[in-house]
Amino acid sequence: MKSTRQLLDDRIDAARLRLSEAAARAASSAATPQDHVDAENAISDAVHWIDARSKLLTGGRYRADGSASWVQDVGLAVKQLDQSAQRRLKLDAELRSTMSNYGGNVVPQYLLDQVRLSGSSGRPVCDLLRQPLLADGATMTVVRVSTATTAEAQSAENTGATADDPATSEIALPVVTVISEATLSLQLLQRAAGSTADSVLIGDLLRALDAEQERLVLNGSGSSGEPTGLLNQSGIGTVSLTSTSAPDLLDAVADAAQESFVATGEPADTVILSPRRWTRTLAKAGNYGAALSAAVAPTGPVRGQMVGLDVVTSKAVPATLGASTDQDVVIVCRRSDIVMAESDAEVFPLKDTSNNSALQVDLVGARSFVVGAIRPAGVVKITGAGLVAPYA
Repeated sequence: MKSTRQLLDDRIDAARLRLSEAAARAASSAATPQDHVDAENAISDAVHWIDARSKLLTGGRYRADGSASWVQDVGLAVKQLDQSAQRRLKLDAELRSTMSNYGGNVVPQYLLDQVRLSGSSGRPVCDLLRQPLLADGATMTVVRVSTATTAEAQSAENTGATADDPATSEIALPVVTVISEATLSLQLLQRAAGSTADSVLIGDLLRALDAEQERLVLNGSGSSGEPTGLLNQSGIGTVSLTSTSAPDLLDAVADAAQESFVATGEPADTVILSPRRWTRTLAKAGNYGAALSAAVAPTGPVRGQMVGLDVVTSKAVPATLGASTDQDVVIVCRRSDIVMAESDAEVFPLKDTSNNSALQVDLVGARSFVVGAIRPAGVVKITGAGLVAPYA
């Protein structure tokens, strides 16, 4: 397999050949206006690939310790038609695998990593469940087996198996888009200082997208453009908790896990709860160490174990439920039964703003996703008066 440098060298050679041919046509006495346009395009193409190779060799791509500012280039490429910024963005897009839905600029991975590993990720459930979204289509169709094929011991030699007629069904999940907009001064973009500015400006926009997507994945209403979140899926199971003691919560989680297993024939593996419920349960569970443990220096969404299930805490878990609007909820599920597929996050600037004289640039962030339960009965929520503000 060729290296990136070799691929760029091949592109440069091909661009030089096209430039030579286009220049010859443009210089001939029979040249047409289109021949001159082709020559200009060939020059631009050759400059782009030569610049790309130069940036690769000098480490000029967008990175955490780089001097180039991605957000600065995004703004200036459109607002001022800056050709250098346009070439850097084009190079970045071509040297890494991306999936663009809007024709915008896909956020570099290092910025996503900085937000998610900063200790304040607003989307732990999304991080746990995420998978790639298909590049096109207004819905994502998920096929599931409703009547499975069976197996059996062969009753005797030369005896055939019993033929089955497995049945499948489909779930069509609508693609939903979350967006966030930030208005920045053009002076701020012009004076942006490399990756530091990117981390601050794009980090703030990404956190807004992440928090809203997390809320929709758990609590989406299924109307007004929102998807149907896990808590509002039709056919999910329920367990009631009336006691406020930590041991009774553990018992309720175990009960929900067995209910999920009975419904699907597969063991649950995840419990999702609010941060307040998790921290106070750790403090109040007493001698239940075998049933409850916190992860040591967790670096991902899993914060520990509860009755053998991975614990994920999310700020998007509602805490205003019940008659007195002071109850939260706990979700027990098998995460492979949940579909949460998403596109890359993109940022693109608006060419026109309502007040161009103010020297402003509007940056819009967007991400598309789908969410749904393949087997809703395997998702069990724990509700009730036992889930008031915990163990005061």
